[in-house]
Amino acid sequence: MDHVSSYRSQFIQQLDRWGYRIISLGFLFLTIGILSGAVWANEAWGSYWNWDPKETWAFITWTIFAIYLHGVSFHIVPVFYKRKTTLVDKSSR
Repeated sequence: MDHVSSYRSQFIQQLDRWGYRIISLGFLFLTIGILSGAVWANEAWGSYWNWDPKETWAFITWTIFAIYLHGVSFHIVPVFYKRKTTLVDKSSR
């Protein structure tokens, strides 16, 4: 039964790595979109940022992405995942 637990743990870690890569790619595209939108807004309306609801929520989303990515980079988030995985593995025996 330990080999099943080991495979499950490896699978969860692999999913975590893929999730981090995909979220990093999404963060890159979101950053490019916000910056290009700011340049366009400056050309169209004369200011880069006006704090309307769409811009504010784009900033909040970008901030949440940044917090998650920094948490994973500094090993704050995976500690929670490892504890959760350990609890799942122990309870499945």
